[in-house]
Amino acid sequence: MPIATDKTPIVSDSPFGAPVLYPDQSSGQSLPIQTKQRSIIQLGFVVLVVLMTMITLILSIYRGVMITTNGALYVLLGLSVIGFVAVEVLLIVFIRKGDIEQSNSWFLYFMGIAIILECLFTDICLFQ
Repeated sequence: MPIATDKTPIVSDSPFGAPVLYPDQSSGQSLPIQTKQRSIIQLGFVVLVVLMTMITLILSIYRGVMITTNGALYVLLGLSVIGFVAVEVLLIVFIRKGDIEQSNSWFLYFMGIAIILECLFTDICLFQ
């Protein structure tokens, strides 16, 4: 391994052949194309998941406070939704870093739909 000098570039490709964190055209790696329409759809989907999660969490806390016997079980229903959301956030971070290929982003939509369904079923369970 060569010794670093004043003329050694600070940022360069890894000597072990690992991809650069932020690839550009000069490194030979192409960036995925993100259209405006796709960005709007992703943003709308994220807003829907966040909105459903917040409603479920608020309703579960409300119901847990109102019910004196086993009220903690209702709060735990809301916290279980937060667990799924944490998994999805980790997947988003991994995809953004490049640890998971962006072609597998369909799994994020699958997780989002699962979270929306869990929120709906939890809301139904809270007020049956």
